[in-house]
Amino acid sequence: MCAAAKRAGIDPVFTRGDNNDLFGAADFGILCSGTATLEAALAGLPMVIVYRGHPLNIFIAKRMVNIDRIGLPNIILGGETPTFPELIQRDADAASLADRVITILSAPGECDRLRDACREVKARLAGGRTSEAVAEEALRLAARE
Repeated sequence: MCAAAKRAGIDPVFTRGDNNDLFGAADFGILCSGTATLEAALAGLPMVIVYRGHPLNIFIAKRMVNIDRIGLPNIILGGETPTFPELIQRDADAASLADRVITILSAPGECDRLRDACREVKARLAGGRTSEAVAEEALRLAARE
């Protein structure tokens, strides 16, 4: 992949840890669903969220959790459609990912729209009661059973 990226004039940086520095220096991210997507949103990084899991795990998860998105920033923002594009399972292939990223980076104002969404995520989590809100939601979900 690095050779193909370099031929395209792209110099990707791969890292483990030091996410805040990386997200702060990056212009755009392609992130696997998880806490990294929330960290990226809080750092103001426009992104595409990808996830591929074992088909059996996905089958079980779909029956246990009723949610139409996987990225934490998208869950926080809610709305009819995910704000940050999500490519999941079969949709998370190289061609689809490249197409989606090129579309976003080529569309005037699209990265700005995603940065605005990052600010909204941060605003919704600011206020000092995030832990309390999460605990309340957990209790609400537990009471449904």
